[in-house]
Amino acid sequence: MAQVKNKHDGEEKTINQILLTYCWGNANAGDKVITKGTILSLRKVYPDAKIVVWHISSKKDSNFDESKAYLQEIDSNIKLVLNPVKSYSDSFHLSFIPMICKNLLNKKSNLYELLRSDLVIFNCGHYFFWDSKLPGKWTKLRASYPLFLAKLFNIPYGIYPHSFGPFEFRLYQLPIKFYYKNLFSDAKFLFTRESLSKEFLKKQIKGNFKVQNLIDSGFFVEERESEEAERILSKYNLEENKFIAMTIRLSKRGSSEKLSSEKYEKYANKLSLIIDKIIDEYQYKVGLVCQVPSDKIHSQNVIKKLDEKKREKCKIIDEKLSPETLEAFYNKSRLLIGMRFHSLIFALNVGTPVMGIYYHHIGPKISGLMEDFRWENLEFDLENLEVENFMNEVNYILNNEMELKIEEKVEKRKKELISKFERES
Repeated sequence: MAQVKNKHDGEEKTINQILLTYCWGNANAGDKVITKGTILSLRKVYPDAKIVVWHISSKKDSNFDESKAYLQEIDSNIKLVLNPVKSYSDSFHLSFIPMICKNLLNKKSNLYELLRSDLVIFNCGHYFFWDSKLPGKWTKLRASYPLFLAKLFNIPYGIYPHSFGPFEFRLYQLPIKFYYKNLFSDAKFLFTRESLSKEFLKKQIKGNFKVQNLIDSGFFVEERESEEAERILSKYNLEENKFIAMTIRLSKRGSSEKLSSEKYEKYANKLSLIIDKIIDEYQYKVGLVCQVPSDKIHSQNVIKKLDEKKREKCKIIDEKLSPETLEAFYNKSRLLIGMRFHSLIFALNVGTPVMGIYYHHIGPKISGLMEDFRWENLEFDLENLEVENFMNEVNYILNNEMELKIEEKVEKRKKELISKFERES
């Protein structure tokens, strides 16, 4: 039993079981780290509580088994169970509601883990947004059903640091806005991971809820696999502190949503020019890390625009690496230029300076993170990026990285999350 005394009102509260939704699987290193980081941070407040985690999938496969092994590295008592409700493609299915009802009638269903819990936490990345033009919105909406059930059965629930928005509703979709507004208003805690997300909530949902902007849970996972990082350096012929790491993302939300061919070509050309100048001006190699399988083709398309000699200095690291290994690898680099949100977090965790590149279609994550750390000069919208200005900042950061105060800022914000969660939960 885990008992934590609320220091603000003197009341003693008991949390025996916490349900975490969801474990996102292993295909994306960023998705993988969120659940583990959340558990590590929860343990600082509720060291003895039973933690049950719902997997995003209702199907037991190798992804589930790998996720279970990874999470149980933290604590062998972590219980990972399958999602009691099947997921669908991005369309509305009326059978979704009867499926929930059917599970409620079956006491052996994993749905009962929710009913036995004292606290339900939506452990997430960027699931709450609405854009009529983009696929993915119905799938994201359905994923919120554990919070709806917690509300229905009067079980306290909250949302761990998350990216929200943008929310763009058509007139006939206003009931969805009302649903979000109602759901967020009754949450015991509502945490964003960028100030931009907080603004989206306040301006576009306009609910009566208290929002606090904190830090992504990935910051709680620490480097511990330096031997594996050494293997990667050796395999790809990279020397410590003599290469720049880079993650390239040229898709919209998710990995399957494509940019227009015109945008793709424009963005790929700019990225190849950046790599070209890095090699020219600093004689560094460039390690292009595929944190998601789809990153490989985008990295290949960018470097094929270089001449042969410069292509030889670019190494595409297409391996399924753990978050801890990625942290250790980025620790060996001189700088990370990231288009993958969690690549920035992995690098910051080990004190490596970062520069963020983003574009409108992938939401507030990278721009919001950089602005919250007060590094606005190190974030670039790819649509408007000028390579000369970008390279000026590369030069500045390579010569003045101590001014960023990375470790100090990260530690301060980690403590803030623990303090706010202990108070609000």
